[in-house]
Amino acid sequence: MWGRNTRGPRCPGCRARLGDWRDRVEDWRERPSLDQPCPSCGWTGPPWRWDWKQEGGFGRLFVLVEEVFPGEAVPTQRLFDLLTRACDCGWRHFYVQD
Repeated sequence: MWGRNTRGPRCPGCRARLGDWRDRVEDWRERPSLDQPCPSCGWTGPPWRWDWKQEGGFGRLFVLVEEVFPGEAVPTQRLFDLLTRACDCGWRHFYVQD
């Protein structure tokens, strides 16, 4: 998921930005485990391991809360714990503006 506030993700290794991420989205949808090499340092990982700075992200499950400006509200650890127990997977949050 991404929106107008989404910028290219940064490499966790060297912090370089992946400039052509929009061109890669369709490939990621079809093959989500497709590792992406960093053009600067060569670090390789799937798109969800890149640093999206809470401006977009990847997932199998989403909980959408609308009408919240980015940074205006932050999910509590208790909510993440409940979701993790219910779904048996980890959770993170991000803000998408349309």
